Amino acid sequence: MKNIFSGTRNQSAVKYGILVGIIYIILLSLSYKMVDNQNYFKIMSYSTYIIVFFAIGIFTFLINKANGGILQFRELFGVVFIMILISVFMSYSYSYIYMFFIDTHFLDKLPSANKGTPGNYEFNLGNFIFGYFQYVIMHCLFGVIVSFLLNRIGKNNK
Repeated sequence: MKNIFSGTRNQSAVKYGILVGIIYIILLSLSYKMVDNQNYFKIMSYSTYIIVFFAIGIFTFLINKANGGILQFRELFGVVFIMILISVFMSYSYSYIYMFFIDTHFLDKLPSANKGTPGNYEFNLGNFIFGYFQYVIMHCLFGVIVSFLLNRIGKNNK
């Protein structure tokens, strides 16, 4: 296998990040359609995260494999971070559009809305950015684990 340089590696990460974002949006759409049945909605929501994390792991593995499995932790996490920034932005933007333009009563259907959580959440640019970075941090915790595991696998194969 040929070694992928940093620029090409980042281009691959962007490509895979867009692909993960599309997968995320499709799964979110399916999940949102199941909001009336809370059990199916919860199962689909958790499945969405598992599938997205699995996809990020696979794509990171492919980029690492294209480099002969020699990428260091920092390089692996850089790839994962780019994928996360793009895919989370796509999915978070889609969720915003869905909840506030497509199905304006979506938040009222959520179980948390019935347990005292305000259903009329005030949404502005500051809240959007804050929420986006919360999701990025949550996904980055997974990214650290994936990067660490792939780094260890690469070291063990030498």
